[in-house]
Amino acid sequence: MKNIRSAAKVRGDGNGELTTVLVYYETFEDMMFDITLNAQNPDIFNSTYGEVNQDARSDNFIMSNNSPMPQGGSAGQAVAYAFVEVTSGINFLLNMPKFQEIMQEAGAKIVVDSMNCAMCGESILPANAMVYFAAANAQDMGEAMDIFSSNEIQRWFFANMAPHVNVIDGGLNIYSN
Repeated sequence: MKNIRSAAKVRGDGNGELTTVLVYYETFEDMMFDITLNAQNPDIFNSTYGEVNQDARSDNFIMSNNSPMPQGGSAGQAVAYAFVEVTSGINFLLNMPKFQEIMQEAGAKIVVDSMNCAMCGESILPANAMVYFAAANAQDMGEAMDIFSSNEIQRWFFANMAPHVNVIDGGLNIYSN
């Protein structure tokens, strides 16, 4: 693992608590090694996270991407995310790089990216992806959220991204050392 962070969120939709564990890897091979290790040793997380279980009834889910780590590896102290149901994969995938570019050109000091579901339990469905902003600190996240809420970016986002996703849940996690 390159880095690991954890946060708990009490969901407002009556589904109980959601614990998010963000793990940064250099390669998918490394990620799959840890998943295999956890499956072979299910008691590893019992004291903290409960049973590690990836069947269809599970509350556990794994989302991943193959994006390179940001330079310096500092992004991740503040993470804003939305779990989404992608309704048009082609349009979503074609517009995501443009969205990343627009946010960077506007001066947002964040990583803008998405993850797709590798193995999702029933509790996360119909969400099949997560779109997130990751910043090195809360101030950078606040500035990025102001940029995202500008009229120019909101018009572009709601014309090009929003028609292709349904937002299922979202949140903001700030991690302190």
